[in-house]
Order: sequence, then C-alpha cells, then structure tokens
Amino acid sequence: MRLVLYPLSMLYYSGVTLRNYLYDKGWLKITKVDCCVIAIGNLSSGGTGKTPLAEWLIDYLLQKNLRPAYLSRGYARRTRGFILVNPLHHSVKEVGDEALMIALRYPQIPVAVCEDRVKGAQRLLQEHTIDVIILDDAYQHRKIARDLDILVINQERPPWKDYLLPAGTLREPFKNYERADAVVITSLNENFSKERFRKRIKNKPLVFFQKTVQQIIPFSPLLPVYNLSDLQHRPVILFSGIANNKQFFDSVTQLKAHIVKHFKFRDHFTYKKKHIEFLVKRWERLKENNAFKHSPILLTTEKDWVRLINRSELVSLFREIPFYYLKSGLNCLEGNQVLQQLIERAITPALLSSSAAVRL
Repeated sequence: MRLVLYPLSMLYYSGVTLRNYLYDKGWLKITKVDCCVIAIGNLSSGGTGKTPLAEWLIDYLLQKNLRPAYLSRGYARRTRGFILVNPLHHSVKEVGDEALMIALRYPQIPVAVCEDRVKGAQRLLQEHTIDVIILDDAYQHRKIARDLDILVINQERPPWKDYLLPAGTLREPFKNYERADAVVITSLNENFSKERFRKRIKNKPLVFFQKTVQQIIPFSPLLPVYNLSDLQHRPVILFSGIANNKQFFDSVTQLKAHIVKHFKFRDHFTYKKKHIEFLVKRWERLKENNAFKHSPILLTTEKDWVRLINRSELVSLFREIPFYYLKSGLNCLEGNQVLQQLIERAITPALLSSSAAVRL
C-alpha cells in the first residue's frame, strides 16, 4: 500500500516544501500578536504527547504567577470559528476533546478553539488579560509568529523511520525539525536509548520526558476510590479511542493490572450508546467469572472520559457500573534546566510587565 501511495506522498512533499519556502522568504505573511506565544507541535499526525506537554507548560507558567491562555484548532469539532470554551455548556462536538479536557483541568485560564490561530489569539487578547498564549498542535501553523517553538516526538515512533502522508503519518519531512527551538522526546520508559536521538537531531536542545500515570479516577463519585497500587492483578477491560492506543495499553501493563481485553477505536472516536452497552455486557460476563480475586473494572483514558461525561443517555450506567479513567502527566528526565531557560527567555517581557504591575 505504501508503494501505491508513495507518488501521492511526493506530491504532498512538493506542496509542503513550497509552502515552507514561501514562509521562510517572507512571501507568506507571519503575524505577530501583542503577547508571548509558545507553540507546541509535531511532525507526525497525533500521538506524541503535545497536550500533556501543554499541561506541563500551563503548570509552569501558573507557578510563575503568569496568566496563560490555551488555544487550539479544536480537532474533530463540528463547529467553525472562535469559541471560548465553557466546560459547563460546550460539548466535544463543539470544541474538541483536547480543549474541553484542558478547560476542565484549568478552569482559571481562558481556553479557546479557532482554526485561524491569529484571529483566535487576537480575540483572546481583546477579551482577557493574558501574558502567554500556548498554541497546541501548531508546528505547521506558521501564519502566527511564536517566541518559542517546541517540537514533540514520541520515542516509539521516530520520524526518520516514517513516511510523508498519505503513505505514512508525517505532516512534513523529518529534516524540518531544524525549525524548532527545542525538541522534546516523550516516552513511557525512562531507560530508553536517548543516544539515537542525539545522533539524529543535531544543534537543537533535546529534552526527555517520561509519561507517567498519576491517578485512577471514577466516572461517578458513587464508585469506590482506588489507588494506582489497587490495579495490581485486578481484572480490567480497557477501551480507548486515541492516536496511540498501544501506549495506553502499555501504561496499564506497567501498573501490573490483569488486562482481560482491550477494545481499540480510532482517534477522537465518537462513542454511541451501543458501544458502551457492549462494554457493560463484557464487564457483566467477567464479573460472573469467579476465577478472579478482585472485582473487575472498565478503564479508559482521560481524553475518552471527556467524550463521555456529558452523555445524558449514559449517566445511569456510569453511576452503577465501575467506569474509571487514568489521569496522566509528564516527568522531565533530562534537559529540564535547558527547557526552563528557553521558556524564561521567551516570557521575560511578560515577567517584567507582571512585576511592574505588582509594584504599581
């Protein structure tokens, strides 16, 4: 199939190369907004850890007493234009799962979606007092100027082994990592080989993060609360609709749970009632099996949970059946000081103005 699609990838390569050339030469306009902008993105389509890095960055900026905002295009939403996300009123269909998840996690910051990042940033600045705008999934969105450009790569899917769309998953050639100010490598395993990335990626700061599971959280407050250690040897039925379903499976494996079955769906999958009822039936059959010491649970990702929580037709099921999700984060293994220095340099004007405001 790759051989069949390769000619189309060459056409895609020509288009991407021409577009980047026009931006590099200044023939396509790059707009600077009146605020520090930090962009996070990748070379491939999905599954590298961009949104967890955005959350790490939000936490860092809040610790600095700065006022960050989050802006994405709202992938897979069924709306267009600028929307300021309100998790009490908006659904995944309206704003996308990543933006809704960020809004739920950080109710104290403005979260917005807009396919045109320039217009989106300008609207945010008109309506809110903001020091730093974080652009999620914006490496290819060159229309807006950025003070710091961070490229994210999943160590399990090195881009030099991939192909351009549609033969592979690359949005642009691997060599285009040179446009980034820093390259972040994410992994589930802290002992992976970092040297192969140092050999491939030259003259760029490399930062290594480990993805870690932080909590297991019930869909309903009526369900029992578990610690991560309670998952050891517990029978679980997994279901997930994310870009890298294998990574979710591997995370649960590391927690030493007894994975009975993993139902995998495509990224940003829209669950219907029949899918959840099917999962419940599988759980009921498993519960009837007396071979297990611990009671079984249904387990998914935080991004899948966001797509399910506002479904009124499923509320009763989520109250009665043990549905849980894993909350994950990032832990910096190497390069933390370098990344912080780059961030500090980018946000220095915001820090200075913030200090001046405090003095006033």
